[in-house]
Amino acid sequence: MSRRLFIALVACGVAAAVSTSAATGLSVCASKSVVRLYGGPVRPPAEVAMVELHRELRLISIRRGDEVALRPTGRRFELIPGSTTLRLVYQSHSYSGGVLASGFSNPIETVVEVKAGHRYTVRPVIVEGGVDVAIDDTTKR
Repeated sequence: MSRRLFIALVACGVAAAVSTSAATGLSVCASKSVVRLYGGPVRPPAEVAMVELHRELRLISIRRGDEVALRPTGRRFELIPGSTTLRLVYQSHSYSGGVLASGFSNPIETVVEVKAGHRYTVRPVIVEGGVDVAIDDTTKR
């Protein structure tokens, strides 16, 4: 099976997706606050999972099976339920002598099983020798 590649171009809150399979592909559609990472019509909240990134994390890619979305922008993502691989970097900032410096960690890859109707927060965790991530189910019950 060939890998489907999706490229998201986001400017001024508008997203465009290039897909090899419009019917089954992992596409990227954005509104001002949520990036929808599935194709087809908008689904109700009970049928999707919401993943929110901490402000210091940047999403490099998201993979579901053979489908990959590269560099989706934003902090909040809507996904269909199932196993999802997130590839992220941690962006650190330091301020010294009137100069703001910024740097990125090595890529962090994590797999999460997202459930319909659930909300997740992905946050950085400083560990010996680097940074990892924790994924919290923040669904209000």
